[in-house]
Amino acid sequence: YAAEMLRRIRYHWRIPELAQLGVPGVVRIRFFIEKDGRVTGLTILKDSSHPPMDFAARDAILNASPLPPLPKEVGVEREGVIITFYYNVRPPEDS
Repeated sequence: YAAEMLRRIRYHWRIPELAQLGVPGVVRIRFFIEKDGRVTGLTILKDSSHPPMDFAARDAILNASPLPPLPKEVGVEREGVIITFYYNVRPPEDS
């Protein structure tokens, strides 16, 4: 499920011109996936200080919605997710 979720978000991630010019930034976002796959409760936990990067990350998630329904084996009504978008910054080894 996680791989498909990330594939869909990456598909909708449009890199803003600022990032294409090499400006670095990191955006961390929390959201919830409802049982039916809808994305709700999106919150930017850490902004990049560059609104176009923040908006592009947010829009990638919102435009990927709805995601596939949560697998029945998960056994929850909704699942919380935190995802980090890196622009011209190498992610830490443990991410």
